[in-house]
Amino acid sequence: SYLLRLHMADFAKGQNCNDALALSRRGELLETAFANVFWSDGMRLFVPDPTLPYLKGIMLSEIIASGVFEVCFVKHTM
Repeated sequence: SYLLRLHMADFAKGQNCNDALALSRRGELLETAFANVFWSDGMRLFVPDPTLPYLKGIMLSEIIASGVFEVCFVKHTM
């Protein structure tokens, strides 16, 4: 699976981009080549739904567990 991540990063660089977004087969936003994706709107944190096939990193887990944000799990399509 690491080889796929390297391929994604290489593809992004070939397109003059810093990173690439990974999508599910249904077009749902999952993550980037080497990082989780999340965004906030004030104190609400939007995170891809944990039922989606992505790797939740340590920092994302810590941010969610902190209780600072209201966490909204989403299936955001691109």
